[in-house]
Amino acid sequence: MYVFIIIAVVLIALAAYVMFSRNAKSTVDTKANMVLINEYEKRLLSIVTNPKNAEFKTELNKVYEDLKYSDKNGITNEDHKIDSILLSLEKVLDWEGDNRKEIPVIINELKTTLERRKLEMSESKRGGF
Repeated sequence: MYVFIIIAVVLIALAAYVMFSRNAKSTVDTKANMVLINEYEKRLLSIVTNPKNAEFKTELNKVYEDLKYSDKNGITNEDHKIDSILLSLEKVLDWEGDNRKEIPVIINELKTTLERRKLEMSESKRGGF
């Protein structure tokens, strides 16, 4: 009789340990994902608030708001594209002359990438067990 009770207690303890360790890993992953997106957000805010970029402020602010209020609890394939697009945008904004004509194209690319990211995040949270 006591053997069954001991086995039940051990199984319950083991199940609780597995459940809590998965939850802890999920929490760590979520925080790491949030740090990445928050870093992109800071970079974009820096671009938006730079007085040199005043002519693009309205468009950049819309993109910033999209990123700011996006789902930050996961990583998608688009996240690394966001990084490279932000890098391109930062470089082009520092240039003078004809090269600045590329800025609206890059901003549009960033918008579409954020839209694709939004769709991937919503798809990843649909259904499944």
